[in-house]
Amino acid sequence: MSKADEPPKIPSPGKVFDDGGILEQCWDGKTTFYFKSWAWQNDWPNIRFEKLDECNEGLQGATFIPLEDEVLSKGIVVLPSEPMEYGKETELLAILQDFINKWCEISPEMSRLLAGYSMLTWVYQKCPAMPIVNARGGAGTGKTRLLETMRHVSYRGLRASGCLSFSAMFRTAERWGGTLCINEGDLKNSSETAEIVKFLNERYEKGGSVWRTNPDSMKGEYFNAFGPTVMTTRQQFGDNALESRCIIVPMTERTRTDIPLNLPPEFYVEALFLRNKLLMFRFRNLGRFANDYKLEFEGLSPRMNQILQPLASLAQSISPEFYDEIKGMVFELQQRIVEAASESEDGMIVRAVFDMKSYGKSEFTPKEISDAIAENGGEVKPVKVGKRLVGLGFKPNRQGKKRLYSLPGAQRETLKRRFVPQEAVSGSSSNDTSDRYDGPGEDDTRFLFNLIGTVHPPRQKVEQCYPNLKSHLAELIERGWVGTQTNGELFVAKRE
Repeated sequence: MSKADEPPKIPSPGKVFDDGGILEQCWDGKTTFYFKSWAWQNDWPNIRFEKLDECNEGLQGATFIPLEDEVLSKGIVVLPSEPMEYGKETELLAILQDFINKWCEISPEMSRLLAGYSMLTWVYQKCPAMPIVNARGGAGTGKTRLLETMRHVSYRGLRASGCLSFSAMFRTAERWGGTLCINEGDLKNSSETAEIVKFLNERYEKGGSVWRTNPDSMKGEYFNAFGPTVMTTRQQFGDNALESRCIIVPMTERTRTDIPLNLPPEFYVEALFLRNKLLMFRFRNLGRFANDYKLEFEGLSPRMNQILQPLASLAQSISPEFYDEIKGMVFELQQRIVEAASESEDGMIVRAVFDMKSYGKSEFTPKEISDAIAENGGEVKPVKVGKRLVGLGFKPNRQGKKRLYSLPGAQRETLKRRFVPQEAVSGSSSNDTSDRYDGPGEDDTRFLFNLIGTVHPPRQKVEQCYPNLKSHLAELIERGWVGTQTNGELFVAKRE
């Protein structure tokens, strides 16, 4: 057989075959090789595997060989060295949590969730979406330590930085197919137009891709973008879509003296030990893990339900207790995103509108909204406000030369869930879409109705005389139970 007739050799870090076999590249610090497993569908406890230098089960007789490049030799990607027994999934979850707690200062609840996320990365090909883990905090808060800890126990953890070129990022991510760990991801142009932001928005969901034209051949090239992502940033993203795809991990300054400032050799030994156990977890669970597409948490936003569904599905398969822990955290996770979104330009616009609506206004000009934002210490120019309103669901209405905008009732609750933190919504429920009033206290409601119905006082006078009822009155006005006359006097629009 001539060289031209020899089967091609395909460098690859691994492969999942149609017959159930899983091929995974390993690395002992000196040489690369494969481990191949069988029987993960019908006989998963009794995994059979063998060590191979290459695998000749490729398409059309092609042979897979381990992928060797500078990404591997310089430690930019981390791999296991062999599959290792771990016992029960609950035991693996516990030792992963202990490892994260040992080297990072975060809450026990968050370390438990991140331990589950680490396990999920090893079966991510079976997930319809993968949330982006975003460690967020100022300088010296341990963001990089958490990133490095997660990288060493995630599936093919790839170390990158915010200064990495876009082309290198998506090509390397597809070639290795692992967990992309981006340090200092505060992008200078963090908006919808930034290519890396677009890539990350594509990366969270299966089917996401990057299209490019080869300048030499002028032919289209298509790269798979889907995969797990861990990032560190100092502040929220300018793009609300990217922000909504994140599990935000708040980081604070170090207080524990038992956490070393630099990672000792012990860390890397323990991390390799865990990756080996996680490789066995992949061999056993890739075939039998199934995302529960019907799983949803009531009252949670559709996007948060989407990104948490695979993690919650894995938690269900591990233990009821772990699932309950995830369930207990979901609203806190959503609230972190809402708090961050409230400080964005869209968030400032929405909060300004809700402030003005509480004073009885139902239509607004971009200039009025911009002025209201300025009163709250922010800045969004009227021109930019006008450009954002339609995209947020506001309805335009031109009156002569003046363009007014109103907010339909159906869109009000959606924007409130996305941009208004719960503590800023007095007495209201995030999943209440009716006009029914469930405010704090029937006596307060009756008192205000009687006062307004008989005296018709100005709102300013009521707020001065009864400051403890100020937010209560604002909610009655927002829900349409109390109206405001042009001269500022209040009137009852609806009664209980």
